[in-house]
Amino acid sequence: DFKANMPKDFTGERSDLQNFIDNCELMFIANKAKIKSDDGKIAFALSFFTSGTAADWRRNWMKEKSG
Repeated sequence: DFKANMPKDFTGERSDLQNFIDNCELMFIANKAKIKSDDGKIAFALSFFTSGTAADWRRNWMKEKSG
């Protein structure tokens, strides 16, 4: 059974973006049965947007989803 490492928190630094995306993609592949929908994938990724401009993006997405 394959288990990927969790991505590191993302602050919005452009230089960290591709590595963060790659780590999320590995998680999606390793957890196909658990993370199926686009919203689920987005929510998973946003859970690592904990500070900086990334935290602002997360708040905005959550506001849009909650109506």
